[in-house]
Amino acid sequence: MRFTAFLLSVLPILILSSALIPITAEASASPSAARLQVLAEHPDWQNLLHIPKNGNTSEIENQSFFVADNGRTNAHAELIATLALFASDHPDTADHPQCRYPARFFWLQNQGLLENVAAASCSDFKDWAEVTRLESSSLIFADGFLGNPASFYGHLLLKNNTHADNFGADLLNNSLNFGASVADDENPVVYILKGLFGGYQATYSASHFYRYNLNYSEAELRDLWEYELNVTAEQAYLLAAHNWELLNTAYTYYFTHRNCAYHLGRTLELVLDEPIMSRNEPFVFPIAVVDRLVDSTITGEPAVKGIRHIESRQSRFRHKFLQLTELERSAAEEWVDSLGLEQSTYLNLTDASKARVVTVLIDYYEFLISQNRADESLKQLKNQVLLARMRLPAGAVAFSPSAATPPHEGMGGSMLRPHMIHNSEFGAGFDFTYRIAYYDMLTPDAGKAPNSALSMGELSLRWHEHRDIEVAKLWAVNIESMNINPTGLSGDGGRAWMLRGGWERNYLADAGQDLRFFVRGGLGKAWHVGSARLYAMVDAQINERDERGNEFALMPKLGFTYAFAGDQSKVRCETQFQQGNASNQWGFRCDARVSHGDDWDIRLGVAREDYTEGYMGISLYW
Repeated sequence: MRFTAFLLSVLPILILSSALIPITAEASASPSAARLQVLAEHPDWQNLLHIPKNGNTSEIENQSFFVADNGRTNAHAELIATLALFASDHPDTADHPQCRYPARFFWLQNQGLLENVAAASCSDFKDWAEVTRLESSSLIFADGFLGNPASFYGHLLLKNNTHADNFGADLLNNSLNFGASVADDENPVVYILKGLFGGYQATYSASHFYRYNLNYSEAELRDLWEYELNVTAEQAYLLAAHNWELLNTAYTYYFTHRNCAYHLGRTLELVLDEPIMSRNEPFVFPIAVVDRLVDSTITGEPAVKGIRHIESRQSRFRHKFLQLTELERSAAEEWVDSLGLEQSTYLNLTDASKARVVTVLIDYYEFLISQNRADESLKQLKNQVLLARMRLPAGAVAFSPSAATPPHEGMGGSMLRPHMIHNSEFGAGFDFTYRIAYYDMLTPDAGKAPNSALSMGELSLRWHEHRDIEVAKLWAVNIESMNINPTGLSGDGGRAWMLRGGWERNYLADAGQDLRFFVRGGLGKAWHVGSARLYAMVDAQINERDERGNEFALMPKLGFTYAFAGDQSKVRCETQFQQGNASNQWGFRCDARVSHGDDWDIRLGVAREDYTEGYMGISLYW
């Protein structure tokens, strides 16, 4: 009787407890709908799917990247499908969902989900990311390369950084590259047109850093700049895991705004406190991403931990050569001119000076070999230098490190320049110039190829009192390279050249005020004399017929640039004789950058043909 009474007293408690047990278990196993919605809208989840801020559609185009059928356009559905995929049973192979989506799995576990799901082996991913040695990540900026339209404005890579326990370990670190899928024999004009209008698919690829270093730094002679991210080991893992996921993605490539700069910038947002990319930007340049990264934070701290300059083969050789004494330079020049014979100047040097000379010559011949790998004579000359070094006392040869300015400290890529004008024929006026990209001959050298100009989409509007507002010029492209040889040694430097095309009016000539299409190209030679650069060139131009009947002209010209006060100011002067098919014309012009800051400079200049014109204005860069 007492047992029956006891049973009746505890029965309600047992019933209530049995009802609560499955509810509690279900709550711990499955997040609420509200929690799932919060996670689906979390910036990290949106970044893992490459959904831009204030957008709802992923920029990744291949459906195979998504788990849900509508995962590209529905982050919530993709989250639910991903959780279900991870929670289901799968054989522990390379195709395991955790191995395909290691960043998603890592992030979801950090959100307190999937805690009871066993980890898969994923040996392929772990070997690729070297997860046991992974320490940080770096953004690599490669200087612009005028030999390839795709690389005019530089290039970006992402590199995994592992614990360096042996010499050269950094070169074996895996790096992520983004680029269009282009045939090796693609016509450059076709490439530019298809690149501008979305004619290519683009993908990520990965390889050891030494391959990119070999291509960019050794073959194309481009300096590299490494910006190490200020990330924890966990953040480095998340970024590396996401990079692995991106190897299975595809995109439409646009040369101006959906390029390596944009997509690698979007990838960096996974660890940055705030977004640095906007989906509405019409132009995105690699240096702009570097600038924004430097100004960003990661968990409240500066995003960049350190900056390292990786000199190209040519830069290393030049940097060391210019540190030699005059006597040491003479010895190096005699050695090269005599094809490896030790001349008297070299023989009379001290052992320390001899070591400096042969160290520079080793770099010199390695530079030449990188450009002419089939030339066996260069390899023999290098071997002679190596033998000379072996005859000298052992020990390191001291050279000061490079003091080059990091590219993010240079001017921005886009420019706006309002300036006042006075023309001897048309009187006072105003010119408003906008340049999409990138720099001219007077721009400070930080972040650009020295002694060169590269601009695209340069538009000028002009007004004079007795003329309407009109387009003064629209240069589609303007490229100039002096290609100077600062060492004087054979094989260093080359021909100066230029290419310019578009539409322009000539307000200096009495037959040039109509807007005409033109294309101009030129070849010549430039020389380095102290702070001056001298050049002599011959240009050829074809254009729409002018009032004098000219449709073609040859233009021999002489000019110079000169930098003052450590490049705080710079002037360029040029004189040319234009021999057209119907008439001829002599002219000159001088332009100067008289002062500059981080994002501005002051310009003034004067020019003369039939008429004389002067101007003064301020340039704003971003």
